[in-house]
Amino acid sequence: MPRSTVLDTGQCPCGGTFASRLITVPLNALGPGGALEDVPESRCGDCGTRVYQAALLRRIESIMRGDTRGSIAGATT
Repeated sequence: MPRSTVLDTGQCPCGGTFASRLITVPLNALGPGGALEDVPESRCGDCGTRVYQAALLRRIESIMRGDTRGSIAGATT
């Protein structure tokens, strides 16, 4: 996913606005110190709710089950 991609997450139920950014997610399934980099996240500036794309969450779940092939959000795992 290009670094300039903005997730279309609409408005938070609290009425706040989501801001998109790329984060690093620590993931022990990748080994000691393992992490996924450049993971797209949208976070509400008012309440802190975080939103992720469904495909991204499915990929993280598959990594947790041991499938470390391929990439996630443009970052090779």
